[in-house]
Amino acid sequence: MDALPELVVANDHDFRGACMRIAKHNLVALDTEFVGEDTYKPEICLVQIATPDELILVDTIKVKNIEPLWKLLVEPQREVVVHAGKEEIRLCQLAIGQAPSKLFDIQIASGLVGLGFPVGMAQLLQSLVNRRINKAETLTDWRVRPLTSAQIRYAFDDVRYLLQAHAVLVARLKQMDRLEAAQEEFTRLINWTPDEEGEPGLEKWRRLRGAGQLDRKKLALLKMIFDWREKRASKLNRPARTLMRDDLLLEVARRMPTTDRELNLVRGLQARDIPDLVEMANLARKMPPELCPEPPEKEVETPAMIIASGMLSAVLGDICIRQKLAQTMVASVAEIRAVVRAKAQKKPIPEGLSLREGWRRKLVWPLIEAVLDGKRLLRLKGFGSDSPIEYQLPAAEPETPPQAEPTPAE
Repeated sequence: MDALPELVVANDHDFRGACMRIAKHNLVALDTEFVGEDTYKPEICLVQIATPDELILVDTIKVKNIEPLWKLLVEPQREVVVHAGKEEIRLCQLAIGQAPSKLFDIQIASGLVGLGFPVGMAQLLQSLVNRRINKAETLTDWRVRPLTSAQIRYAFDDVRYLLQAHAVLVARLKQMDRLEAAQEEFTRLINWTPDEEGEPGLEKWRRLRGAGQLDRKKLALLKMIFDWREKRASKLNRPARTLMRDDLLLEVARRMPTTDRELNLVRGLQARDIPDLVEMANLARKMPPELCPEPPEKEVETPAMIIASGMLSAVLGDICIRQKLAQTMVASVAEIRAVVRAKAQKKPIPEGLSLREGWRRKLVWPLIEAVLDGKRLLRLKGFGSDSPIEYQLPAAEPETPPQAEPTPAE
């Protein structure tokens, strides 16, 4: 295959021409380079696009308004190929309030055809299209200009082979009848938001370490402080934790201060913030209990539940080997525990678990459910294959012979 032309776009005229050429293609590859350590919103520095005809690198330090490009990428007829595309989705949403309509993530697709998940781009490209790329510029500061030839090569490499990898993965997904499953996952990715990071089902402020130990009033204060910090960080465009560390949020909530003096003793707090924190504590103190957040339900795992969770995780791993699925994509440890807890407490399996939805319900859940219900027994069959577990039907229980009726007394 001939090498594609490479174009670095560093002015508005070239950018308009590049957009016109991109618009001719309904399949493109996308990657970005950005810096997010010093700001609330990531600072985008480069956008790389691959079409079947060329590779395009847009220097967003010099081309300030790239909104026309984002609008091209969200057009419903255009499929956008990415690798681990959460940040690309976030940047697109921040720019125009919308994510691409059609997405294909090669990292997700690889997890559905037995190549593992998550897997870095260099390893995936080596496996899929036998191409090596250099990842030596991973920690570079992309804001610095001029770009070096090594940086430019690295940026182009991030999209250079994505369309080839896409073609290979589409063929494998079709062969394994997994294309629909992949589309389910791509749709979930398109709808993803940063708030979903961490433990599923928990708001971001509840994920702060130690939040589960607070009572309702203190939880109300914690939420107020968290929201206050986020708004300030967004307004100042600074990382939230640089304004006030997570542990300090928890410390203020624990203390529920009534005066500034109580917080003057806390190391790390900014003096200018203390009056606001005390005011929020007073508001939380006056809040009716029924309006305060509820503490999380304390979940106690018995030794039997811990063993059962381990066994079910082993079964899940065995199923994934048989089905050529990446176990990390199928279900989290928290989901397995939730299933076991419901079974132990004789409660319905919680709604919304990914294990019981879409392709997972078809490919994985039936055997998990059969093991849970005692309809399949396990035995270790040996170590001659990657799948060491054998599943058997339980032996039929012998019928209890009917009791003879007592003979009437004569």
